[in-house]
Amino acid sequence: MNNPKISVIVPVYNVGKYLGRCIDSIMAQTFADFELLLVDDGSCDRSGEICDRYAAGDNRVRVFHKANGGVSSARNVGIDNACGDWLCFCDADDELFPEALSVMYGGIGRNIGFVMAGYECCSEDGTKTYGIDERQHTLLDYNSCILAMFSPLYYRYQGYLWNKLFHRKEIREHSLRFNEEIFFNEDRLFVVEYLSKAKPLCYYTTEPVYKYFVRDSSAMSSVKKSFNRKFVTDVYAFEIMLRQIRLLDSLENIRVVKWKLYCSVVRLREMMSSFNVADKDIDRQMNSVLKRNLSVFDRWHFKLTVVKDFLKRWLTFGAL
Repeated sequence: MNNPKISVIVPVYNVGKYLGRCIDSIMAQTFADFELLLVDDGSCDRSGEICDRYAAGDNRVRVFHKANGGVSSARNVGIDNACGDWLCFCDADDELFPEALSVMYGGIGRNIGFVMAGYECCSEDGTKTYGIDERQHTLLDYNSCILAMFSPLYYRYQGYLWNKLFHRKEIREHSLRFNEEIFFNEDRLFVVEYLSKAKPLCYYTTEPVYKYFVRDSSAMSSVKKSFNRKFVTDVYAFEIMLRQIRLLDSLENIRVVKWKLYCSVVRLREMMSSFNVADKDIDRQMNSVLKRNLSVFDRWHFKLTVVKDFLKRWLTFGAL
């Protein structure tokens, strides 16, 4: 296809068990004007063969095989080769609902440069564990959209890639790429950089378009099982986000992202403690990030907030 409306980008790595179901859900879309880019990131199983088989059977499917470089590098290959007006990302072990592309593309209107939709979380057997029952449709400016992604009251937004549409023209004009040095929180980093540079009007609907499977083998589940030095890149992701948001001169957004950066450091230190990891180099890195980005007042204020939250939870637990 020369110029489809949407390019769906799927990074693929050792997901042969789930890949066929994912691709089938994309090929079954009621919205037909799309291309599917499968980026095989050096898979060691039959994932690459599965990709090639689908490409041979449908000219909307294009496959790219590359040496393993991580999910960000695979997504960048997709961006570099996409032909669609809009970009949509999907993980290879999840699924799109049949109306997904129709719902998201239906949100595009005059001056709309970003679309967000709802999603459902499912257990391994497909049982729904999370979803938004009420139906909401609204417009947000980019500052409100950024703030919502960091607010606990708007967990539904977050920085997930897979329930959103990005305008390829904006990505190209602002030379946006996934940061291949960031291994955690790289998705929200991309979303925030897109919003802060493109400054789009955003359309949001709670209509579910994506089925996210929570599996023991997923990358997020592995975080709970062992400690990886790459976890520290979560802190660096927030630092980069803060740098971008400071350029917008939005004091409320700056305050919220500072808090999230601080929480990321606290969370990482808790993980190190729970896994009995003593790493002075990581400690130095985190302290440097805090000093670069938070004033002494910020650090003391956030520390007091954490202590107050701990005492509140402890008293609540004690009362039970």
